[in-house]
Amino acid sequence: MHILCGSKTSLALFLICLAVSIAAPAQTFKTLANLSDTFGASPSAPLVQGIDGNLYGSGFYGGLKQDGTVFRVTPGGKLSLVHTFHGAEGKNANGLALETNGNLYGITANGGTDSAGNVFGFTSTGTLFTLHNFDVSDGQSPVGGLTLGPDGSTSTE
Repeated sequence: MHILCGSKTSLALFLICLAVSIAAPAQTFKTLANLSDTFGASPSAPLVQGIDGNLYGSGFYGGLKQDGTVFRVTPGGKLSLVHTFHGAEGKNANGLALETNGNLYGITANGGTDSAGNVFGFTSTGTLFTLHNFDVSDGQSPVGGLTLGPDGSTSTE
């Protein structure tokens, strides 16, 4: 086995390294918004992008009664509150999923009619609706997020 160490080999290796370093620019990150108790503290899931181009997320805590929130962030960084939860609507939101029609769906770990959490949704115009309230017989305190099936059905992870 022969190892070439000539100046041509060194030059070729240098040019390859130079080309790779030029073609691989560094990644930069930009903070779009800082969450607070008002907009949603302790987000526990990734943001989802709505059909309007905005990013949506949920805060486990925060809002008027510290029962959790759904918030929106524009690509320019403007943060706004979509909804603040309280007791019977659900409490402690855990992530969102987007349906192709623009509706957002999520779960709460607590609250609802039996204080065991629920599955909620928002229309693309921002109207809240409840799909299911959990009770001890069919589940309690779901966590982890929601998955939308190809037929539009939902299941918790």
